[in-house]
Amino acid sequence: MRRTLAIVSAVLACVLPSMAVMSFWAYGNATDTDRFMKTAAPLASDAAVQDAVADELVAAASARLASAGLPGGTDAYRARIRELADRLVTSSAYRKAWLRIQRTAHSKLATRLTGDVTAPLSLDLAPLADQLRTRVSAAGLGVVADAIADPAPVVLLDRQQVADAHDLVDNVRVARGIAIPGAVLALIGVLLTAASLPRGLIRAGLCVGISTLLLIGTLAVGRSVLDDAGSDGKLRVAVWEVLTDPLHNWVVGGVIAAVALVAIGTAASAVSPRRARPARGA
Repeated sequence: MRRTLAIVSAVLACVLPSMAVMSFWAYGNATDTDRFMKTAAPLASDAAVQDAVADELVAAASARLASAGLPGGTDAYRARIRELADRLVTSSAYRKAWLRIQRTAHSKLATRLTGDVTAPLSLDLAPLADQLRTRVSAAGLGVVADAIADPAPVVLLDRQQVADAHDLVDNVRVARGIAIPGAVLALIGVLLTAASLPRGLIRAGLCVGISTLLLIGTLAVGRSVLDDAGSDGKLRVAVWEVLTDPLHNWVVGGVIAAVALVAIGTAASAVSPRRARPARGA
């Protein structure tokens, strides 16, 4: 019976800590806007996100240039708009506006994930189009500025995807409620079912190390899947890297904890008295 409990405890202690970390991170960032903003603030300065926003602004501006009756064709004006858009997305005014847009979008997301709202989720870039129009007008291109339209809202999740995300977050909440206390109990079980405390510490350290490797593997697989996501792969990877950055601290903590437990257990085993083996035939 003790051996069975030891095996079960060890298996759970290898799996549950990484599950606890991932579920805690995922649920918090999905439902807590303040926490998400602290994590996702670097997106305002991320080059991939800036390029994507500039692309949307230029595409919206270009759509009406042909019908604006501008002299000399539209290519030169389009190039000038692109230049100004690229400058805009690297400015402090853009970063402040982006953070407001990001907060608004996530507040709506949290409402959908934790409530009964099922409407699609979109990102409104109109405030940035206003800034672009101001810059184009200041460059002496008032007619061109008037032709720049607000981009259509970028749909992040359609109605079905909102429903799926709501169900997923519910499952993550349940997993978090099980994994966090389960990981603690499993590690305690590893200690209690060991033949001695030093051995228990060594086993607990190995379990934490394996669980940390699982966490590293999960992050690598997630990045690889997003990297293969076609034309949007670069943008998705950039967002993934920013949002998962706090998990790197958990990885470092897991490695330190694993090494410390094994080292303490090994040292304690070396100084603890060994049981004398009974002589043969005794």
